[in-house]
Amino acid sequence: MAKLVQPPTSSSHVRAKVVPESPTAVPSRHQGRVYEVFDGEVLEQQIKEVDLALVQTIMALNLDPRTVRHLDIQMKTRNNRKYHTQSLSISLNQEAQDFVRALGRNLDLWVDNAKLELVRTDAGKQEWRISLMNLPTHTLFLEESSRKPPPPPKPSPPGTGPRLVVIIDDLGESVQQARELAALSFPVTFAILPHSSETREVARIGAAAGRDILLHQPMEPLDYPHRADPGPGALFVGMSEEQILSIMRTNLAQVPQAIGVNNHMGSRFTADDQGMAAVLRELQHRNLFFLDSLTTGNSVAEKQARKIGLENLRRHIFLDNIPNVQAILFQLRKAEQLAHSTGKVIAIGHPYPETLEALKIWEKERDARVYVVSLRSLVSQQALAVR
Repeated sequence: MAKLVQPPTSSSHVRAKVVPESPTAVPSRHQGRVYEVFDGEVLEQQIKEVDLALVQTIMALNLDPRTVRHLDIQMKTRNNRKYHTQSLSISLNQEAQDFVRALGRNLDLWVDNAKLELVRTDAGKQEWRISLMNLPTHTLFLEESSRKPPPPPKPSPPGTGPRLVVIIDDLGESVQQARELAALSFPVTFAILPHSSETREVARIGAAAGRDILLHQPMEPLDYPHRADPGPGALFVGMSEEQILSIMRTNLAQVPQAIGVNNHMGSRFTADDQGMAAVLRELQHRNLFFLDSLTTGNSVAEKQARKIGLENLRRHIFLDNIPNVQAILFQLRKAEQLAHSTGKVIAIGHPYPETLEALKIWEKERDARVYVVSLRSLVSQQALAVR
């Protein structure tokens, strides 16, 4: 069981996982061109596992997800590695101890060495803290109440408020998916793989709907060829600059509407100075920008882009590490709160049926104070002016 700590007692113990190798693994129906998330920071990975335990608890107890609110998200630094902490309010229609016991079981199932401790309690209210590696990462305010979910917040005045960009990677195989994404009432950026069966048509559909288009450039992952294959048109460490340029030019010709490029996989290639320098010089020559999907904490994209003055953006959050509708909605709400905290957020998802369903639900109940904007709105006007 996850360690439940009530003051003043405090202890922790290590548990072995009893689940498959990675809780973020994509189910078999999504196998094929799956994406990679190799987060070298163990702490941040465990934070994702705690999020999963929370989602599983909410689902198991049949709680209305709208009664779970992100109150605050903060970015902190530990040994030069960034990680985030979060505070959540959870309104319960049952005793708090039932929720705590269920959460303890799910933490035990999904997370190594998590500590769940009671901070304070009042009539019908409890504050609990989850710690990883002796660092508090989640604060939960539990309230025993049967109240209805709060009404939707009022929108911010025009031209103000936090901004959120939603990008869907791995497009190019399904025209129907492209049409569904284009039909959403908020802008979704299309990141399209080259050499897919419908690459050109998906790009045409997105552009016709006024959506921003990216080339989703395949790049070598760390575990190639054992577990992950970036697919055709990929860039590999050790390629000559001529090879890199030839591949990129072929790929970009398939997506002529692209305003920029982001990486598909690439945990090894984006950490390679020589390879990334060649890629970014070609993008600068074409007046394109680079969006780093950050599949590794060792990416050199930002460093190399700064050297040549190239526009470079970074992903902040993945939406569907866990391909489950409620888990994706949880991530979307987290992205909203992160946007409130930082001003702007770039969130990346994938064309899973669960992601499309979650986006359609979120479309109706999202935080109106957060503006869902096009990716180009985050790019400097100078970079766009030369296009």
